[in-house]
Amino acid sequence: MSRLFVSRLRGFWAWAIVLLVLACSLALAAQYKAAQKVQVKWHENWWPATIQEVAGAKYKIHYTGWGNEWDETVGPDRIRDPLAIKYTKDQKVQVEWKGKWYASTILEVGTGDKAGKYKIHYDGWGNEWDEWAGSERIN
Repeated sequence: MSRLFVSRLRGFWAWAIVLLVLACSLALAAQYKAAQKVQVKWHENWWPATIQEVAGAKYKIHYTGWGNEWDETVGPDRIRDPLAIKYTKDQKVQVEWKGKWYASTILEVGTGDKAGKYKIHYDGWGNEWDEWAGSERIN
């Protein structure tokens, strides 16, 4: 092969990689929208939050149940869609209730009009506290 051909081939692959990285970044940036309920990773735990603003590949978020002083801007690597998370019967989880997290167990996985919801039992509490919770409150 000629040197010119090899040089052009290298240039082609360099541009192909740049375009691939750019396309992936744009796909991630468009993944979430303002006002969307999400979970944000903070110190190895996932916390419910709402996206307030989208600026390219960065998201200004507000943590549910916390003051505005905890708001921050994060990248897509720290965000997940709680509706995409699936839990299973008998799985041990943490459930948020009035701003606090409680050890709980999934009793039932919702179907039909309860799809995306889970019947949970708060460990150590009576059955009268069992309730249906959406995945945005489950960690």
